Amino acid sequence: MASGSSPPLGVDRAVSFSDLNLKDSKDQDKLKQRAEDAAKNACVELDRRFPKSVYIPVPANQDCVADASSQAMVSAKKLISAAAAG
Repeated sequence: MASGSSPPLGVDRAVSFSDLNLKDSKDQDKLKQRAEDAAKNACVELDRRFPKSVYIPVPANQDCVADASSQAMVSAKKLISAAAAG
């Protein structure tokens, strides 16, 4: 981090999946949808806490929902892979 710069902002969201059988494709889809919904909700929360009218995102062209959804899918796929291996 450069001198004078602020740490990246983030919001974590837990996604419940204890009611899902991740070996089942329909439940896998449910997990992915929950993860995507959580990512969208996290971005809404960030926008609420740090409005773009006051805080300028760096880089300015970042897409919170796309980035958060991508990270959420990585986690979901790891859980699904672990369930398939187990």
